[in-house]
Amino acid sequence: MSSVPARAAGDDSPLVVDAMRLERRWVTLAGDHGIVVHGTTLCDLHKSVQRTLMLLRETSSAAPGQVRPQSAEIDTWARARGEADEALGRAVRALRADGVPWTDIALACGVRPARARRAGWCGG
Repeated sequence: MSSVPARAAGDDSPLVVDAMRLERRWVTLAGDHGIVVHGTTLCDLHKSVQRTLMLLRETSSAAPGQVRPQSAEIDTWARARGEADEALGRAVRALRADGVPWTDIALACGVRPARARRAGWCGG
């Protein structure tokens, strides 16, 4: 589990913290202070992270925080989704090379036309 990294003054990019399930809760570390932040849902955890960031920085506003859920199963799903996106991109490009209309490509691939177009242009 990672902690909230130190940030330069004026850096307003989102902070990303890894969250893990532990005893029916999502948990993460906040900063280098050893503070564990938790919530029963990811939304609750996100709110707790935001409040903790404001307290640690002694300010009324915190840089936006993002919570990244972590587990072996989530990692497996992300890899599978990436592979599926790559395969969709290859299929779309092959069908387009044969002059197949976007609507037919979408129907053949089981996706919406907008997703087929994105897959064809972005390579996945």
